Amino acid sequence: MEYINKMVKNSNNNKSKAPLKLASYGTVKVYKTNQVKLDANLLKTLEIRAGDLVEVFLDTEERAIVIKSQEADGKQTNE
Repeated sequence: MEYINKMVKNSNNNKSKAPLKLASYGTVKVYKTNQVKLDANLLKTLEIRAGDLVEVFLDTEERAIVIKSQEADGKQTNE
């Protein structure tokens, strides 16, 4: 939660950029297989379907994981 509060505070300090919008989709469990299950509404919002590729980033300073959907024109398919 501290990470989210910091991001919101930083976006409010920088008036030249559009405000950062955050949405919580709850807490998820890390399974023994090192997998997490993402909320269906989150996937729907990002237009991510089973088999789609996403980019995963690690913010080491904030110990946060960021998942970014591929843009429609750059979307890769599993062939």
